[in-house]
Amino acid sequence: MTGHDRIDHIPYIQAVVGELEALGINTGALINGASSDSSKRATSVVILNWDAWPWREWDDIHAEVMWDEECGWTVHKVAEPENHGVTHRRWILGPELVPDPTEVALRVEAIVNGGNGGHHAEPQRRNAANHSPRLEMALAYYLPTR
Repeated sequence: MTGHDRIDHIPYIQAVVGELEALGINTGALINGASSDSSKRATSVVILNWDAWPWREWDDIHAEVMWDEECGWTVHKVAEPENHGVTHRRWILGPELVPDPTEVALRVEAIVNGGNGGHHAEPQRRNAANHSPRLEMALAYYLPTR
């Protein structure tokens, strides 16, 4: 790596998806650029059949796992309660930006099973505009080797 190279984050996301699938959490397509800020690397993974998990509430309409380079991993539930519009609930899955894929999957599994795998806050961990060699090195670990 030289200068301010930005490593592709998708191989890391795919590693997490593999671990989710291994735990029986079915996922849909990756939604790249899942942030309103196009300069920030962000990807969402839709949780399929999520309504079969214990955490499903009657007014929930959508669930996804999202990674972005400022906050790391979050789990989002979108609900539409009667007469209240759309609401969003999210869980932060820990302080690390690039935790081990198995750890991410285990935290997601704890949440969808109705347990505590995260926190209900959304602190920003870093600013995407600030280059982080440490983040780039962590993502580079998941790049395919030639």
